[in-house]
Amino acid sequence: MKRRSWKEFKGVAARVLPGEIRSSINPKGEITFDIETFRRMGEPQAMFLLYEESTRTIGLKAAHPDLPNAVLVRVRLAKTNRVVRSAPFLKENGIEIATTLRFPYPALEDNILVLDLRTAVTCGKGGWKKPNRRAPGRPKLTDEERQKLRDEKASRQAQQKIERLNQRQQSLARARQYLRRPDDPTDDSPPIEAPRGTFRSGGF
Repeated sequence: MKRRSWKEFKGVAARVLPGEIRSSINPKGEITFDIETFRRMGEPQAMFLLYEESTRTIGLKAAHPDLPNAVLVRVRLAKTNRVVRSAPFLKENGIEIATTLRFPYPALEDNILVLDLRTAVTCGKGGWKKPNRRAPGRPKLTDEERQKLRDEKASRQAQQKIERLNQRQQSLARARQYLRRPDDPTDDSPPIEAPRGTFRSGGF
């Protein structure tokens, strides 16, 4: 039997486990966390944003909304997520976020949500992505080529519309032949013999 040379995936696999804390951060300074974590923290109306430079770790701590440095907790998705927004927090601490990051190992320590940037991984938007129809190595279409494709599509749609109209007119013409009166002087089309037992104007 041939021995296979397997390569094991070493990345962090995305998963949702019961009771697991879920949290992410994006370049706008929006830190999102799940509703269950929000409830475990006491459903605070605002939070302090903390940062530990030596470990590049962010902390979220419940705070009173009247305090000047407390960031309000807002609804992202009513049934699943909450979010705090503070771009100045990132700027003040020199935190650069190029894309949305997911924290695979968030934790609650003394009711502080701990988010370690060192272990954060790129976060996808979820759902199925549309396949790339352009073949590998194929150059990108120019504006003229794209316009030509749009014109060809519009021409095909117009032709299909004309064909549908012609079919409809033919159907109406056939229907008029069956419904016309035999003694109608305005109708010069050849009469169609009705099957026996069919009611016709003037008798059976």
